Amino acid sequence: MTDQETINVNLQRQIDMQNSRIDRVSASVEALVQELREFKNETREQNRMRAEENSILRAESDARIGRIEVKLDGIGNHVRNMGIMTLIGIAAMPLLWQFLKDYQKMRIMVFLD
Repeated sequence: MTDQETINVNLQRQIDMQNSRIDRVSASVEALVQELREFKNETREQNRMRAEENSILRAESDARIGRIEVKLDGIGNHVRNMGIMTLIGIAAMPLLWQFLKDYQKMRIMVFLD
């Protein structure tokens, strides 16, 4: 074998080794790309599920807010009724004052003084 043939054989071995390395790297890259695609699909599915959960939670919170608003409206009615009863009580004081005994009137005057 001549020197040129030896050089060619060595170069062919190096080329074959580089090709095998390239094939291994290519396989690794393809596996990584596949993993990334799977991860992307899993992430999309998780985001879709979170969106569904958020819409359910939003509907529940809207319902709760509606119930709270109804309760607050009811409280407003109670406050209005208490105000009306207080005004009626204050308006009735002069009339009720006539029916009190002297010692009761005196106790009220001492309390207010």
